[in-house]
Amino acid sequence: NLIDDEVKRIVEEAHDKAHTVLTEHLDELHRIAAALREYETLTGDEIKALARGENIRKPNGDAAVKKPAPSLPSSRARKAAMGEQPASDSSPAA
Repeated sequence: NLIDDEVKRIVEEAHDKAHTVLTEHLDELHRIAAALREYETLTGDEIKALARGENIRKPNGDAAVKKPAPSLPSSRARKAAMGEQPASDSSPAA
């Protein structure tokens, strides 16, 4: 019972603190949320700029969301490069 009471106290304190922080910074929260809806991702510097009330500009198009190519080839590409036959994607019938 003592442990349950302590856990409850800790959770309630954390909840109250989170509520206070979000309420005090509601404008920043809305600016960041709007930017996330528009751009989907933000850097730390962009979040800091938004929190300061600054506007951010990100390039339009796929360039902003492209992922870098993997640095290692897939096992299928590696096997093909070595002249091996890649394994079939279909599993044997049971």
